[in-house]
Amino acid sequence: MGADMKRPGKIIVVSVDTLRADRLGCYGYGRPTTPNLDRLAAEGARYPYVFTACPYTVPTHTSMLTGMYPSGHGIGFSQKSGGVDPDSTVFLQEMLRCEGYATAGFVSAFVLRKSWGLGWGFDVYDDTMTRAEPNRANELIRDGMETTRAALGWIRENRADDLFVFLHYFDVHGPYASDSAAPGAFTPEDYGDAPVPLKVVLDGQPGGIPAYQLLDAVRDESGEVTGYQDDLRRYLAGYDNGVRYADSVVGALVDGLKEEGVYDDSLIVVTSDHGEALGEGGVYFFHGLTVSPEQTRVPLIIKPPRGTENPPASDGPFSTVDIMPTILDFAGVTHGGLGLDGVSLFAGRPGRTVVSENEWQRAVVRDGYYCMVEKDVVYDGFEYYFNSQRLCRGTRLLDYRTGEDLPLDAGGPAGALLEYAGLLGRVTGPMERRIRRKDSELEEVRRSLSEKSRAVAEKDIALAGKDMVIASKDAVIARKDSAIAGRDSAIAYKDAAIAGKDRTIAVQAGRISAGQEELRACRGRVASLEGEIAGVYASKSWRLTYPLRWVSVRLKGHNG
Repeated sequence: MGADMKRPGKIIVVSVDTLRADRLGCYGYGRPTTPNLDRLAAEGARYPYVFTACPYTVPTHTSMLTGMYPSGHGIGFSQKSGGVDPDSTVFLQEMLRCEGYATAGFVSAFVLRKSWGLGWGFDVYDDTMTRAEPNRANELIRDGMETTRAALGWIRENRADDLFVFLHYFDVHGPYASDSAAPGAFTPEDYGDAPVPLKVVLDGQPGGIPAYQLLDAVRDESGEVTGYQDDLRRYLAGYDNGVRYADSVVGALVDGLKEEGVYDDSLIVVTSDHGEALGEGGVYFFHGLTVSPEQTRVPLIIKPPRGTENPPASDGPFSTVDIMPTILDFAGVTHGGLGLDGVSLFAGRPGRTVVSENEWQRAVVRDGYYCMVEKDVVYDGFEYYFNSQRLCRGTRLLDYRTGEDLPLDAGGPAGALLEYAGLLGRVTGPMERRIRRKDSELEEVRRSLSEKSRAVAEKDIALAGKDMVIASKDAVIARKDSAIAGRDSAIAYKDAAIAGKDRTIAVQAGRISAGQEELRACRGRVASLEGEIAGVYASKSWRLTYPLRWVSVRLKGHNG
């Protein structure tokens, strides 16, 4: 900060998600989309050619708040997993808090949730979402007016302190569901006399309307789309209506700052994380598929505190990584030892080269030329993005001021940029070196797995042979078991026959025993009778009467 510069009492950074620079009135757009931003630019300065570090939301906001390209910071190009390592990353809010600023962040999409680590260095980081995004129930968002009210409430409570506030608005981002019936809203007829039908494509595919962008979608019970708004003009009107609504949100923020009496003392920076393809190159209503200018060029408006000069006006090019060092210069904070990729706008660097990149492409921008090359190191492991759709293969050269494609055999500055971009495409940064190292480690793992797989296959063959032997033995054992079972059955039959004979013998023995017992009884009776007879014979009466009985018997016999 120069001796004549006043330290800002309030620093407000506003990121309007998915806002193309060429859709603002102050950037030459013919429709009245941004009256509030236009007034803000008139009070400060707008920088015409500013390019995002990356056309994805999480990486580029990380770059914005760290001054580092995605190839150099911890998140890289990921948007679904991982997070910032605070021990190896220095944030703008962290440095300002060390300088006595109270810090707060207010975001409007769950993709910027604090679990990413972006809340590091903020005293307050409000990622409270209030509703689901249309067409994607798992994507939670918050209306920009709600985000503004939350931020103004915090500013009101802390207005006595120096403040740094980061605000993120999601109202331009698709689906383009802003109220098209609002007074003054843009209509399809503003974009052509006749409908222009488009087909539906999968998210990340060119050539039609991405599924998540569909308006007025009708689905059957299985969730299949059976009807939708297919007119290109309706989507163009929807995008501009979103821009106009986001502008009103920024207007409400400015009005609130004025009501709190802090507007004049505020440094206000308005930018975007990336643009949006609206049909360029066959890509409709999407971003991140390429690093072409419609997806990377963003606005940058700076309104300084009263009595403080803006950085010098320049056609650039500049990058969103320049925002951090520029704000640190406004606040008088030394940052030369941080090794930032960004350069302060106060530095006035003529011939500056800036870079925009995704995981497989890099755009190198300098002297009015925009050169796209495919990286030598490409990582296809991110789960969110659509690496199969590499719409920029090889090299492409443009004039970023007119969008005109230029021949690749151009000489002079363009030829020098082509040579530099080709070299840069083969040079690896920290992130790419990590990717290459991981690829090498992955290949080693694959080789190890291959060797293990062969060993397992050999073991499987041996086990299969053992299984065959075991099966053969099992068959022999089964046959033996069957023979034993037959023998057991014969033995059981014999046992049953023996048991039958035993029962017969037992019955006969019982009968013999009973007969013997009866014989013994008869013999006893005989013996008793014989005794009685012997007694009779021995008696006197028998001897005396015997002759008479004999005569009687003889006579009876004679008579008979």
